[in-house]
Amino acid sequence: VIYMNSEELLLGKNVDLSVDILLLDDFHLLLEREDKHPFINLIFENFLKKGKQIVLATNFEVSRYPLDPSLRSKIESGISVRLKPPDEKMRVNILKIKAKEMKVDLNDDIIFYLSKNISNLSRLVSSLKKLIAFSKILGEKPTVSMAGEIIKSKIYLSPGISYLVEEEKPYRSISYLKEGIERNYSAICITRMNPERFKKTFDMNGEVYWLTEHTTDLPSIKPILENINFFLEKYIKKKYIIFIDGLDFLISKNSGEAVIQFIRHIIDILSESKSILIISLNPKTIEEKYLKILEREMELI
Repeated sequence: VIYMNSEELLLGKNVDLSVDILLLDDFHLLLEREDKHPFINLIFENFLKKGKQIVLATNFEVSRYPLDPSLRSKIESGISVRLKPPDEKMRVNILKIKAKEMKVDLNDDIIFYLSKNISNLSRLVSSLKKLIAFSKILGEKPTVSMAGEIIKSKIYLSPGISYLVEEEKPYRSISYLKEGIERNYSAICITRMNPERFKKTFDMNGEVYWLTEHTTDLPSIKPILENINFFLEKYIKKKYIIFIDGLDFLISKNSGEAVIQFIRHIIDILSESKSILIISLNPKTIEEKYLKILEREMELI
């Protein structure tokens, strides 16, 4: 068995054709390079003719890339599985293992805090490393407060990813939104706040729509899920950062199940685009079962 990152192939590293199983990570990097497609096809032919296996990991659906029919048929003949982030229990176990490897004695409160607030595995481990480095610089033991500061530090939002921010007021969400605008994303905001007050309060530009049942001369959108879905689909396929708050209001006007289905649909479409979704939510305002679903389906930051 051999594991390779696609970046290694792009840098000219050869594939050992004598192995039984090839694990190829970040496969989308190769799919983005059309000049490498014949090379990929050749590797597939070598492995498949001999009854060997290839396991591909990619951030995006293969269907989004223009491929030669021969290569596409080889890839699509396999089993496709969408992997979800590790659950909280597994994240706790991973942190304990990593802390042990790093020979650091961490309080369980810190481990539970990190695993509760970070669902992305690479960011989870990265945050643990930052926390330990930070504590060494200060000459103090790691604390939950320290971990909180690490989590709140600047986050690089990735295209095609949906983020959930649990907070009473949308201050952190807005900071992430502004980060996206600084990276030349266009912004669409659906909020329970008056659009003019929203722009003035948070000192930002972008299209702001008032989520309300009332008729108003200001840009607005009613809490009808089909209408919001149709409205957002026009923007998702482009390069937009989309901000939504007021999920509790949407649930009160529809149902929890319907809103979750709506969010899942948006997440699926967005995952194959260059856009970013941010949802700001006060966890005390919705039922725990719906909150747990959102935490599973989205990146918690």
